[in-house]
Amino acid sequence: MLTVMRSYAMQSVFLPQSVFDEIGQVCKNFLWGDIDHSRSMHLVSWNQVCKPKYVGGLGIRKARRVNDSFMYKIV
Repeated sequence: MLTVMRSYAMQSVFLPQSVFDEIGQVCKNFLWGDIDHSRSMHLVSWNQVCKPKYVGGLGIRKARRVNDSFMYKIV
């Protein structure tokens, strides 16, 4: 569910890098439970989380790559 909402919006529009930075921050905050007044220690790097499941990650794809693949599909 974490990646479905962002993928729906990216299917037909090429988004700027600032939007991807914000999407990434929201996903990180959701996954690690960070809120504005309380931050937790992250035991795993975001690059590790974005690796495929068979390599030990969670299979979450980076927003920039998802948007690029949708744009290539349209072309």
